[in-house]
Amino acid sequence: MIFKYIWLCFFSICTIILFTVPLLAETQPPNIILITLDTVRADHIGFYGYKTIETPNIDALAAKSVTFLNAYTPSPMTLPSHASILTGLYPQTHNVHDNDIFQLRKSIETIAEFLKKKNYNTAAFVSSTILNAHYGLNQGFDTYDDLNKYWSGGNIAVERHAETTTSSACDWIQKSQSPFLLWIHYFDPHFPYNPPDPYSEKYKDKPYDGEIAYMDYFIGELLSCLYKKYNKDKLVIIVAGDHGEGLNDHEEEKHGIFLYNSTVKVPFFIKIPQQKPLKLNENVCLVDIVPTLLDYLSIPLPQYLEGKSLLPLISNPSETNTYPDRIFFLETFMPFYTYRWSHLFAIVQNNTKYIKAPSSELYFLDKDPAEKNNLFDKQKELPQKFEKSLLQFFKKQPIEPWDIKQYYSSTEADSSIKEKLKSLGYASTAPSFNKPASIPDPKNVIYLLKKLSVAESLFQKGIFNEAMVILEEILQKDKENGPALSGMSECYMYMGRLNEALTYILKAIEIYPNNDSLLVTAASIYKNMGKHDESEKYLLKALSINPVNPRAYAHLINIYVNTNKLDKATAVIEEIKKKNLQSADIYFAESLYLLQQQKLDEARQLIEKGLKLAPNSSSAIANLAKIYYLQSKIDKAIELWEQYLTLNPDNAEIMAFLGSVYWNNKKNKAKADQLLSRAIELAPEHPDANQWYTILATIRRD
Repeated sequence: MIFKYIWLCFFSICTIILFTVPLLAETQPPNIILITLDTVRADHIGFYGYKTIETPNIDALAAKSVTFLNAYTPSPMTLPSHASILTGLYPQTHNVHDNDIFQLRKSIETIAEFLKKKNYNTAAFVSSTILNAHYGLNQGFDTYDDLNKYWSGGNIAVERHAETTTSSACDWIQKSQSPFLLWIHYFDPHFPYNPPDPYSEKYKDKPYDGEIAYMDYFIGELLSCLYKKYNKDKLVIIVAGDHGEGLNDHEEEKHGIFLYNSTVKVPFFIKIPQQKPLKLNENVCLVDIVPTLLDYLSIPLPQYLEGKSLLPLISNPSETNTYPDRIFFLETFMPFYTYRWSHLFAIVQNNTKYIKAPSSELYFLDKDPAEKNNLFDKQKELPQKFEKSLLQFFKKQPIEPWDIKQYYSSTEADSSIKEKLKSLGYASTAPSFNKPASIPDPKNVIYLLKKLSVAESLFQKGIFNEAMVILEEILQKDKENGPALSGMSECYMYMGRLNEALTYILKAIEIYPNNDSLLVTAASIYKNMGKHDESEKYLLKALSINPVNPRAYAHLINIYVNTNKLDKATAVIEEIKKKNLQSADIYFAESLYLLQQQKLDEARQLIEKGLKLAPNSSSAIANLAKIYYLQSKIDKAIELWEQYLTLNPDNAEIMAFLGSVYWNNKKNKAKADQLLSRAIELAPEHPDANQWYTILATIRRD
């Protein structure tokens, strides 16, 4: 009996030890891999029960992990969500509320900074300019491989595909040393959905799923790289979506407008060494990632963290009261900052969701997972209770978008730019938004986004008049709609009607005074009108808000070159080099600066470098042709001018010049006649038309 008692005690102790070992940091600190999946709905992954997709690599990893079936993001936008993932804080605390116009403050500590103190090597590989280092998420990372060098036209949606990101990460892994924190961000499922072959064919009716399947393949490649060098059983791997995608649920095609589960419920699982796989139904949030990692590594949790360690849930999966009645806070400010529609707050507690809006909503998620039956008007006590919870969480009234006066990009604008602005009459660079007298509920105006998509498609096809009819319809219903105003401006700009283009862009700037992209557009219009001083003012204002806007720097160089202020152009180029900014726009602008100084080889190299990033930049192609022509490389120049005319088939000036080249340099009478005749037909009133007639007459006479 004594032996039996001792054996039972021994068995019990072993059971406890075996179960708790996975939750304790090993003697050697583990390598930690964080994989974030942009725009991935949990219900579009095989492991979560979606039958019409193949995601074998994600599924296999999840099958060995602790999976949280009810995980929420605090924001359905990429930058705010990742700020929460890396800090353990809600947006109301880290103060990153939307993409592009916010930066994470340096005073806020990221998981990379926590682990640097524990001698971790840290690296990040991100796949969208939305997460470029400028926005502050690079804090604590030794390597931060972003898309700064991939800028091609100032578009925030510039991405690199999973193959490229994985290749860069694998190169780093081969040289890596333990212990390390490695963060890899994939962006492929984000709109537009254009999966490469064979996924485009296999998922031709569901291209969003095709993007996820394509991404899954390279997650497998990433894991293979890791497993070749490191024992896979000793790696801590976290996989989390940053937000979902509407896919027309609640009439939302993409994300950021609403706080329904289609965009705020995300895939989330953690593979922990020696931990048996689990599926947990408790609500959790992305703010829980940092506290969980710190707890696992036995690093004391700072009291200010707003997430919770999930280790107690994992160690006691049958315990339902680990964090009883825990409340999660969600927000989206994107409707206000993009469209001047109402921002939204939401609370999730157990199976209940409350959405605070001009017309508030209440859902019981266990009975109504699709959130179709709004019970707000039928419930009195619950909305009041949740309103009190919001006030308690914020410790006052919640921060509203028009209250935010700091932590935009302008906080780090160069002092030289601020001084220049002051001298030009632009003393204030702080963002300011007036509280609207009335503000639409997104539910009531969401239908306008479909019209906006149609207008954008028409614009891309060059059907400007039809696009403008739709944009005017939108503005009649929603006069402060920023994309519609800027869309009208772009249509007029492409039609050469600069005065009308300027009117609309200035209207947009009046409503969105600190949108650096709008300011650069206004500057571009002023430049095309020959008003270089006005253009310079708007560019400096844009750089005071976003001191790494490549388009602003490129336009500044162009202005200074065109006005023969080469000393100022030199100063701008030096500033660019200090900031290590690389973009097609900048390469092309610098090439003009070099051309002005007759440095043809250097200018050519920069244009060719830029064309690798923006291969259809017609002005750059024309300039490159000009360089080859000046260097007497006529065949190459002709090839490039032909390429230019493919992109711009109605440019009479280039057409006529190429015709004269064919005649003077190649004696190709037929080609010269064809091009000059067409140029005269297109532009009979052109100032050089008489000269074209003369050349054409000579060709025909000879």
